[in-house]
Amino acid sequence: MSYIPFFLIWISGLFVKPSMIENNPEQPNIILIFADDLAYGDLGSYGAQGWETPNLDKMAAEGTRFTQFYVPHAVCTAS
Repeated sequence: MSYIPFFLIWISGLFVKPSMIENNPEQPNIILIFADDLAYGDLGSYGAQGWETPNLDKMAAEGTRFTQFYVPHAVCTAS
């Protein structure tokens, strides 16, 4: 097994400037929420009438809402 590729990657890491790895303020923060059996209209920000979701509504108002999506499974079931 050749250690040359590993060694070259390791050496190249020694020459990275600290300014290259600083946080870029233009990169967005992404929050992905996984929930079981949550439908499109179950959140207040998407028009739910039966219950309130004030914290999620506030996050949706300040961020980007995705309204066009595709799910290949018709029903949420145990595998």
